Amino acid sequence: MAVFLKTGSVRDLEALVQRSSPLQAEPVRSPSGAERLLPAQTWCYRCRSVATVPMIIRYKVRKLACAIAAFGFYFAAAHWLQATYTPNPYFAFGPDVPGEKIRLVPPFAQFEGSKFAVAKERYNLFDELADSEDNNTQSTIELYENNTRLGPAHSNHPDIAHLGGGRFSHWRKNGTTVYWSSSDNTNPMTNGRAYWVVRPPQSGKH
Repeated sequence: MAVFLKTGSVRDLEALVQRSSPLQAEPVRSPSGAERLLPAQTWCYRCRSVATVPMIIRYKVRKLACAIAAFGFYFAAAHWLQATYTPNPYFAFGPDVPGEKIRLVPPFAQFEGSKFAVAKERYNLFDELADSEDNNTQSTIELYENNTRLGPAHSNHPDIAHLGGGRFSHWRKNGTTVYWSSSDNTNPMTNGRAYWVVRPPQSGKH
């Protein structure tokens, strides 16, 4: 049997197992009632086990090849996307105007139930320039939707919520809160546009 395994092919071994299959009779019971296999049956089962080894190896090699191919495809696709990706300039760089720019990053809070007016609250948003109850026209901040300047600034908050049309307010509250509406009364949270607060050059507290 050892010589056969060294010199015979897998097909020859499978044929030998097939020829040996009639030997697979019912197990023999000993006088004590325990089951045992005949020597021929034991030899046949061993042959079948040896015959399945090449199939297992082929299966594992196939799985390894598929995994390597998948990794190769992933890295090739990632490299292609990185090489061809062009960032949206409105989100990456802001409006083409001079001055210090800060993008208002979602999520935004819906303002007074309006479908087109929102609010963004944060610190360090040119807090020293923001309007307040003491001076509601001091802010020199400009607000842009992509590359379109919104306004009028210093708008009443109810007008922003109910009339929209680009009205906005740069207001001192919990740091600074910007209230604004989109230029065409679409929802700023879903219209796919970038909103930027711009401090013009030489802008200061009046």
